[in-house]
Amino acid sequence: MKLTGNSVTKYGSMRSNFAIQTFEDTSFQNPMDNETTVHIGKEIFLEVEWLPAQRIGQLHFAIDSCGVTFEGHEIMMPLVADNCYSRLFDARILSNQLEKKKARFSYRLFSIVNSRRNSATMHFKLKLCNKKDLSCLTSLQTEDCPETNVFDFSIDGN
Repeated sequence: MKLTGNSVTKYGSMRSNFAIQTFEDTSFQNPMDNETTVHIGKEIFLEVEWLPAQRIGQLHFAIDSCGVTFEGHEIMMPLVADNCYSRLFDARILSNQLEKKKARFSYRLFSIVNSRRNSATMHFKLKLCNKKDLSCLTSLQTEDCPETNVFDFSIDGN
């Protein structure tokens, strides 16, 4: 644990405190499952929910990063970095940067060359923040986003 000014930093897993679900549309009413047929280029909608019994006081959370790895490849393709969204993958935030219950975003499904299977794993890093303290976010505007020519990050993906 690290105490700096008014903040406390602690690393660990809260995996069981959050649920991640994919949906077919912007209404977030039709969850996807292993039987759902998808094609490259289809827009996928994701929801990260902080489970009610696990919520802590006035804390909210933000998606700080989200990347995809494909089976047989070690390279992670970043959809979200420093809470900025990659325009390369049409990643767009669909909620507030800080959320108490559910954070939502979308991206276009993609694959990589020489992938043995179409099996992919998503990796998330979430930040817990006091709702009144936006300074805990890595990026507050597009100018704060990582500068890469390829992934083209912006604060909201637009």
